[in-house]
Amino acid sequence: IERLGLKRERVIAAEYAGELAFERGDLFKAKSHFSDAYHHGRLLAPNSGLVSQAARRLAEADLALDRIDDAGKYGHIALEVAQQLGEKAEVAQARKVIAQVFAVRGSFPDSLEYARQAVDLFREVGDPYDLGRGLLALGDVQLKAESVEGEKVRAAFDEAGRIFRKLHLDYWVALAEFRAGVFACQNGDLARGFRKLSRSEKTFQSIGDSVQVRAV
Repeated sequence: IERLGLKRERVIAAEYAGELAFERGDLFKAKSHFSDAYHHGRLLAPNSGLVSQAARRLAEADLALDRIDDAGKYGHIALEVAQQLGEKAEVAQARKVIAQVFAVRGSFPDSLEYARQAVDLFREVGDPYDLGRGLLALGDVQLKAESVEGEKVRAAFDEAGRIFRKLHLDYWVALAEFRAGVFACQNGDLARGFRKLSRSEKTFQSIGDSVQVRAV
């Protein structure tokens, strides 16, 4: 890419490098790559999908780093550009991260609204992986909001688990079961809760994720 001077591909490569760093837990490296993608994307095409995607990923990195104000800023930039472009998948992704920002701030009515809108759009777009992750985010927000609609929290986690099971994504199945298990235990359904926590623990052990094993 550098040898051929391909500007658009440089932005895309930076986004992918950032995603890889983010999944590995190297948040500062991820933020650096996403910042590079965002700033070069703005120079190249300020109202393009390059900018909406880079801004959304930058928001996710800032959220993970507890830079809540920055996360909110980039989340709204991503949402605005994606809406202008009519990119429903990116609109949903942006709404999901904004929902998480509102949840951290304790603004649960706004958080729930954005999370529900994100899930509705993920259903419309039809990408099961993104829908599953959107459902996990919705369940988390409902849990933090201490929603009285317990069945909806349980349904969100259970549907996410079924989706990930169909996709054969063991890590995400285990994560959905972990969240569902915590929720069940918090609501007095200890038999269901410990059953799900036990299954999630075994999966995390089998894939060598010691951080999640400790969490369980």
